[in-house]
Amino acid sequence: MIVERIAPDLDPADRTKPGGCPKCPISAQLKLGSTLRFLAGSNHLDIADLHAMSPASFYSHLYKVIDAINNCFADEMRFPQTAAELEEQSRIMSDNWGALFLGCVAALDGLAVHVRKPHLADAPMGFMNRKGSFSVNVQAMANGNRKFLMMSAEHQGACNDSIAWTTCQFFTHPTAGLRVRGLKPPYFIVADAAYALTDYLLTPYDGKSLPPDKDAYNFWHSHYRINIECAFGLLQRRWGIFRRDMEVDTHRVGFVVKACMLLHNLCIEEGDHPVNPVYDSERNFVYGLDLQSDGFADEEDELERSAVRANKDVPLRLRMRNRLALRGIVRPARGRLGSSNRRSAAARIYPYSA
Repeated sequence: MIVERIAPDLDPADRTKPGGCPKCPISAQLKLGSTLRFLAGSNHLDIADLHAMSPASFYSHLYKVIDAINNCFADEMRFPQTAAELEEQSRIMSDNWGALFLGCVAALDGLAVHVRKPHLADAPMGFMNRKGSFSVNVQAMANGNRKFLMMSAEHQGACNDSIAWTTCQFFTHPTAGLRVRGLKPPYFIVADAAYALTDYLLTPYDGKSLPPDKDAYNFWHSHYRINIECAFGLLQRRWGIFRRDMEVDTHRVGFVVKACMLLHNLCIEEGDHPVNPVYDSERNFVYGLDLQSDGFADEEDELERSAVRANKDVPLRLRMRNRLALRGIVRPARGRLGSSNRRSAAARIYPYSA
């Protein structure tokens, strides 16, 4: 199915060059197969040898295939645009995770995609995150099925999530961004404390030893927000290219990540689940999931922002907190939702009709 969709966008004149028949063109199936193997984490030399083509020939069609996937399957990843689509996303979240946060349509977070050290002309220090590695800040949203609804890979790893989100092209777009900024109750998005609390973007309360109502809100907020973290985990587990420094030019990282996310969504639609991760044979380890950090400049800045957040609230978050308190809902006892069947357990305890 993928080959049929992308074949018209590929150049049929690409040749195998040395290593194969010089007069034999590379078929669309071979181009897609070699590209998928690259995204799965294989080395370009192994791919060229396995598919009987030269490394130069492989790279000549690699990004053409990635562009074709991004163009042909763009509809597989889009933020809901109508009231009916918003209601559908809210129902997906509630059916899977319970209806305590009725109206939640997506979860937002940032992922640090590790890259090789950029060229000097690309100002490599801007890509260095707080953990000392080079990365690109990828902002993304996922729904209750852990399908991605949007992504942006425009910022360097040193950029914090809040700035990366509010300055990305999706957010500032006059139509797409307005659909997010213009979300009205009961619909909203959940995110962690790295983001600014707004009427459409609900974040957790700061601090420890919180009152029962705030503690309950934070627990169930995390219960819904975890969908984006799980989506990142599935993405990394499915595509081995995320398990080590991505060896592509920094301006192409976004296209590669988007293609992986589109294929991830397609796999979920088809009911295909990722297999257990394969460890890198050379270094004997893989990168763990590295969520983008808050990126605070220093502790004083963090304390100042925490104080501002502690004294700020929005009507929707206050209503959610009061709703939990009025129903007597608190943080569940340890182990109640800790089984492997966590998703169905939550929906059974607090169903959509609640």
